[in-house]
Amino acid sequence: MKFLYKFFLVLMLMLPILSVSLPVSSPVASISISGMTTVLLVAVLSPLLLTIPTHVARNSLEVLLYAAFLAKVWAGLLGPTVGSIEIQECLSYLLFLLAYLLGRSVHSGQGLRKLARVIPWFALIYYYSYPAVFGLINEAGEINFPCGRSGTLFCVVAMSYCLLDYLLENRRWKLCVLALLAIVSFLTISRMSSLCSLVILLIGFSIRNRAFSGVRFLGCVSAAALCGIAAYLYIPSFNTRMSGNDATLQVAGLTINGEGRAMNWTILVDGIADNALWGRGVGAAKRLMIQTNMTHPHNDYLRIVYDHGFVGLALFLGFFFIVLYKSLRTFTSHGMGSPQGTLALSNLVAIGCALLYFFTDNAIIYNFVIFPLGVFLGHCMSGMVSGKDAGQGEYARH
Repeated sequence: MKFLYKFFLVLMLMLPILSVSLPVSSPVASISISGMTTVLLVAVLSPLLLTIPTHVARNSLEVLLYAAFLAKVWAGLLGPTVGSIEIQECLSYLLFLLAYLLGRSVHSGQGLRKLARVIPWFALIYYYSYPAVFGLINEAGEINFPCGRSGTLFCVVAMSYCLLDYLLENRRWKLCVLALLAIVSFLTISRMSSLCSLVILLIGFSIRNRAFSGVRFLGCVSAAALCGIAAYLYIPSFNTRMSGNDATLQVAGLTINGEGRAMNWTILVDGIADNALWGRGVGAAKRLMIQTNMTHPHNDYLRIVYDHGFVGLALFLGFFFIVLYKSLRTFTSHGMGSPQGTLALSNLVAIGCALLYFFTDNAIIYNFVIFPLGVFLGHCMSGMVSGKDAGQGEYARH
């Protein structure tokens, strides 16, 4: 099992490279590297279901709900139109559950700590070395990070690992790693990734010696707000990104650059009414978007409702809400000073960020996001459930 775990760790680190780093002109880019890696992961991970302790699947309501969601998804393959789009989306949904079960089945004290140390450093080297290899500025005149703004979602997940590592070890220099990872999102001006990165960064800087400081938090929020206002007023590219071009979205009286999302969301919402309960089947939303100027809905909630109806959305969100509830209950009962409380807080942050970037992106089909996220959530849940083992293991020394 240890060998398999190390094997999957290597695969996890290779996902962003295989999925988002190949130049567009690469002769193999047309084969859909992301789809190939998803198939590979599912094929290798599926036999591990036989080794997962039965109590993990049987006594976990979130697993049962997500399994019901998967049954609803895979029923879509019985429809008349089944192609690579439908198969890849089905495998992406399955990959998340397999990653979660992998995290639940590996002892938290042996696995999560290593990931929390390795992944942030890998992400740091990966993102900052890419411009050095492929050029600092891309053709659009932006910082040349892997896969542009979508690639920063892996950075957000890596920040969740980094936050956990900081909370466990309480070493201030790890906040520098957290800040450098956040800068990646800020430089790409990815709005949702920047928001998630800012949330994680604020939590990290507001906690010292496993105690939350409200004064420090308010100071960090004030500094972030002043920096954001200054960037909006004095940096033209930031201003254009926020409110220029397709300024069709209105939020709290503010005009926001929707980059075509508003039109596509309107098309999806109009189509939902015809089959709101059960949906139109897996891949339907993507096929509809291909007919527009975008290839994805850029909203995972609308994707799921359009494809699987409100029944599918309830099952999908049921997984996250149950994990959220269990994490909140553990955090309130154990507190921030205990290993279980630290795991619970990290889980809450990771879930909160995931629920945010599901609004404006396509994270559920990005294997370089859902795989490390699923492993992280599963690991933290394992440490919270088996609190005795986690408390006596590696966490107890910090």
